[in-house]
Amino acid sequence: MAQFSSLRAPGSWLLALLVFSTIFERLNIFVPSLDFSLKISLILLPIVGLALLLKTRLTPTPTFLFPALAAVVSTEILSIIFSFDRFQSFQVVVFHLLMIGLFYLIIWSVRSERGLARLVWGWGIGSATVALLGIWQFFHYALGGDPTLFFERWFSAKTLPADTFLQSLYGLISWRARWDIGMLDHFLRPPSTFIDVTTGASFVGIFLILGFGWFLSWKREDLRRVLIGMLLAVSSLYFLMAVSRSAALGLLAGVGLFAYLYLKDRFNPRVIRVAIITVAVAVLGLGIFFTVTNRLGSTLNRLTYVQDSGQMFIKNPLFGVGVGNFEPYCRSVLNPGSPACYSHSILLTWLGEMGILGLAANLFLATVVIYFLYRLFDRLKRENVWKWRIAGLLAAYVALLFSNIFHAHYGLEFTWVLMGLAVACWYQAKLEVITNTSKLDVLGIKVDNVTMNEAVERVRDFFKADRRAYFATANYNRVQRGRYVVTPNSEMIIAAHQDKEFTRILNQADLAVPDTVGLVWASRIWGTPLKERVAGTDLFLRLCEEAARRGGQIFLLEGSAGLHSAERAARELKRRYPKLKVAGTLIADDSPENDAKTVQLINRSAKQSIDLLFVAYGHGKQEKWIKRNLPKLNVKVAMGVGGALDFAAGVQKRAPEKIRELGFEWLYRLVKKQPKQSWRIRRQLALLPFIFLTFKESFKR
Repeated sequence: MAQFSSLRAPGSWLLALLVFSTIFERLNIFVPSLDFSLKISLILLPIVGLALLLKTRLTPTPTFLFPALAAVVSTEILSIIFSFDRFQSFQVVVFHLLMIGLFYLIIWSVRSERGLARLVWGWGIGSATVALLGIWQFFHYALGGDPTLFFERWFSAKTLPADTFLQSLYGLISWRARWDIGMLDHFLRPPSTFIDVTTGASFVGIFLILGFGWFLSWKREDLRRVLIGMLLAVSSLYFLMAVSRSAALGLLAGVGLFAYLYLKDRFNPRVIRVAIITVAVAVLGLGIFFTVTNRLGSTLNRLTYVQDSGQMFIKNPLFGVGVGNFEPYCRSVLNPGSPACYSHSILLTWLGEMGILGLAANLFLATVVIYFLYRLFDRLKRENVWKWRIAGLLAAYVALLFSNIFHAHYGLEFTWVLMGLAVACWYQAKLEVITNTSKLDVLGIKVDNVTMNEAVERVRDFFKADRRAYFATANYNRVQRGRYVVTPNSEMIIAAHQDKEFTRILNQADLAVPDTVGLVWASRIWGTPLKERVAGTDLFLRLCEEAARRGGQIFLLEGSAGLHSAERAARELKRRYPKLKVAGTLIADDSPENDAKTVQLINRSAKQSIDLLFVAYGHGKQEKWIKRNLPKLNVKVAMGVGGALDFAAGVQKRAPEKIRELGFEWLYRLVKKQPKQSWRIRRQLALLPFIFLTFKESFKR
């Protein structure tokens, strides 16, 4: 039972419980005296999020989907300005922001294959629960019993008899045939308590595809294969009983795509595509025939919704009538007094509510999800278990999109769960195709994938290598001793894009550590995560501690344009590390004309070689100075430290530790700007190209 041991981990069931709750769209908590209601899933969301945050089980990353999500949310927010009912639009935007929170909660909390599998089990158990409730209700009602569930009295959602069930089986049994055999005129389409019939069928249909991907990924003897097979069997029975045209269309599209992905490596892809398209056209033809002969009235009603959506689009082609306002605008303006006015298509909803911009933003979001999943699927080998999980999620997402062509449940909680599962699975699977983990190319700059301790150990290795060279050489002064460490950050990456010499210097460094959280986030967005941020200021202090431990010497070199904090920093460092030897401090110009004088002063400051030279000229200048002069210096390791001397001297204060851990030190320094630091705002604006290039690069990787 080792496969299920993770379920006993503290808090491991919380997110799975949240996933389970997202299916029951009508399961609300009501407070009649306050005229207040809230979905169970929205109550659980902040509780689960806070619990995982307190257990430090979250790993924040923007994800490759962030630009598309930002486009959708921005369009929705702008639509509020032109909205028919601004409060209604505001509520929908708040709901979607909560759903984005759910999406990221899934991604940030999934750290392993087991963590992702728990959420799939949560979806599967939710699907089976819907199926069992619906099957019980149907048969109980068919046998003349009361289909009401015993716990319905606790909630406002009630069992509602729907259309004739057998007729929904594509009209295979006519009303006369039912009359002749004594069947009831109306049957219950299960279930209609807590979830719309079509929405429930779509949710279950998605699990049939998603679960099958996991089923294929496990070995035949694996007990999990048997258990998920049972969930699939129960869900399949329900789907057959509660057939919905839109859910059936979605399942057809999803199964067709999955079949293509499964067979395309074994047979001629062109032949497979032709076969799948032929079958799809035949099934669609039957569906159209059924619609024309048995559901013509319903179809004509939906055509009026196309007209309504067109009128909303004409009113405001860019932003529509406001997100969440299709039905209010339709019932109040277009069809006053109409008891219902529902778009029955997510495409019509997007177009009518948010205009062409909203439609484009949402289609862009869907395209990005499909593009990333398909590209990774193509890179994975057939024997890789993640290949079929990615295939299942890709096909399930396509099924969701197609089922919403004639329905509009896209955007409910389980939509965001599915996207969260898809993106989390993409990141887990991406780790399988990483070949080189020691260095990462960040927009042309090679960065070492090390932790703080590993970075310090690498510098120790430099000292050891230097010592071995000393004993192997008769004349120590002839040994090439100098090594240098760089601390690339987002600004340096962008500066290097415009300066080929700076690029070369950074890439030739003996050690390059990710100084800012921007580099770490970029690596996570690409699915090739750096282990952690190694802040240059923290590395500077750790190396001073190491120098004190081994009895070595350091030297502090500061530019004349700085805050002249080198001497104060030296005193503070000696107070903090009593055994530390400071060979000297110097404030000098960084110009090439002054290099000889500066080198001479540094070499004269110590009788023996200096272990660590820390140069604080600001990024770009300090690295170029080190590269020019390191061969002439009696120094073992040099490192550019930027403003670290100011922090060590206490001239400037760093962000609190918790803020640094969350990766928002840059924001703290921007808000709490020190004297002579007003240029920070301009520097932060210069990071916009880094953000753009990061997301652009994600499409290439």
